[in-house]
Amino acid sequence: MDRIDADQFFGHGTERTPKPRPFQTRRVGHPEKLNQSLSIDVQGWYHPTVNDCQQKNAKGLATRHLLKLMALGAVSFWLPDILWHVIRGSQFEGRDVIAITVLMPLSLSGTYTLVKRLPRSEEEKTPIFRWMLLGLWLFGGFFIMVEGSFLGAGFATSSDLSDFLQSLAMSFLPGIAYIMAAYDGSLGALLIVSVVPPIIWFVRAKRQSIVKS
Repeated sequence: MDRIDADQFFGHGTERTPKPRPFQTRRVGHPEKLNQSLSIDVQGWYHPTVNDCQQKNAKGLATRHLLKLMALGAVSFWLPDILWHVIRGSQFEGRDVIAITVLMPLSLSGTYTLVKRLPRSEEEKTPIFRWMLLGLWLFGGFFIMVEGSFLGAGFATSSDLSDFLQSLAMSFLPGIAYIMAAYDGSLGALLIVSVVPPIIWFVRAKRQSIVKS
């Protein structure tokens, strides 16, 4: 009887292929290049996104600044008119027209000087007065309606919500501030702040051009 080799019997001489382990990762190709490409892709997505967000924030900041300037122009100009009419009431007469014609431009001028001296960011470096002037023209009808409400007119005459919304919409119509200011007695002040500053700017620009030449 032939003797059986022990190594052959127990299998020590056979070559076994290892079974793959589950979830075992293998190093294939050049993973460092893969990581590098992923880094480039992330950077290519991240930086444009950040730039877009910064641009949107800058635009939002500039828009809010312009709205603030418009609100400041309207409040600083029309608030003295409202207070004067409320205090004088039915005793409002010609002398009061002269008073508000002087007081309202002075109030606007003082607010403009104060705002101009305040520190501003790059997004807020816009022409101040033109936006303040736009605000007082745009919201002029609204403020005159508010003034009339204290005296039993304006929004106080609205019978219901629909009537109020209609009056509110009409107060923002282009040019309505001019018409209502004529009845309010503040037309002179409105024309002063609308005509005099452009004339002053033109004269200064003309002088600077003469000096440079």
